[in-house]
Amino acid sequence: VARKTTGDDQGTPKRKIKLSQLQDIAFYGVPDSPKGLRSITWRVLLGLLPLSTSQWPDRLKSKRNLYKQFIADFITTEEEIMKNETEPTFEDNPLSTEPGSKWNTFFKDEELRETIAKDVHRTHPSYSFFTQGITYDVMKRMLFIFAKLNPGVSYIQGMNEVLAPLYYTFM
Repeated sequence: VARKTTGDDQGTPKRKIKLSQLQDIAFYGVPDSPKGLRSITWRVLLGLLPLSTSQWPDRLKSKRNLYKQFIADFITTEEEIMKNETEPTFEDNPLSTEPGSKWNTFFKDEELRETIAKDVHRTHPSYSFFTQGITYDVMKRMLFIFAKLNPGVSYIQGMNEVLAPLYYTFM
């Protein structure tokens, strides 16, 4: 599926994946071995990894940094709000219902997190992979960030079932 192309300045050959060939092979199922092949295949098919394998490390680093930034931007605790608050105003206090209020946003986010948590804890309870606390936490965080990035869609019941096989395959 991967073919060699001209190398870089150090003489290292580059590999570029032929997408049509990969799609044809994946159509009939990606084998479990070698380990990680299924995960890489899906990442390429979903456009998360480029066709040129030499670009993978940079792309992965970039995507991971972007995700860390989303966590920093969207996930806030009560302690962080109180710590960053200099002088509370009438419009921005824990009882405020003003749309721009940090506290109003925080409490709406908490409602969203509770909704997501209920669904995530019902995700494939018979599979040990999904009953681990870390899996629950990661899935909840991913769905919450998706909802924040896509306010028109937000979170809809059942998105956990769409995420589950992707997360399982990538892990």
